Amino acid sequence: MSDGHSKALVIFVEDEKTKSIAKAILTEIIRRVDSNFLSTVGIYPAGVKNTVRALNDTEIKVVGVLDADQKAIPKQNIFTLPGKLAPEKELFNNQAVKTYIQKEYQLDLDDFQFSCLVDIDHHQWFEKLAQKLSVEELALVTEVSRDYVKNLPENEISSLVNQLKEACLK
Repeated sequence: MSDGHSKALVIFVEDEKTKSIAKAILTEIIRRVDSNFLSTVGIYPAGVKNTVRALNDTEIKVVGVLDADQKAIPKQNIFTLPGKLAPEKELFNNQAVKTYIQKEYQLDLDDFQFSCLVDIDHHQWFEKLAQKLSVEELALVTEVSRDYVKNLPENEISSLVNQLKEACLK
């Protein structure tokens, strides 16, 4: 596909923030299933649906990966992350992540969520959590994404990676 210099596939994820949680999760999914494939793709935060639709008629191999709370459109190379919720909510509600935060930082994530995040938009949850833990937000997102992905069903993540690989061949 690619030796890592010229990307065989451009993947847009739904987040428009630099500290993209969807990008971190997708990166860890691909790393877990096929780390060699990871070097052949570029993952970029963007507005997914319109961007993918606009580029589908070009020579660029492009797909979109939406948050789990959105609807996939496989015929247009638009897929979704595993789960049912926005990535921030998926991570905060995941038992493996809760256990990890408790073990690594001695913080009960449920208590933190109910005492500090009640009126906070979920897009800001990791910013607030990183402040509480005195760690960089991007580092925190990366480490909990890795732990989250380790605990996802193999068939779910393999299916997504296979869809991405198939998009390279179209």
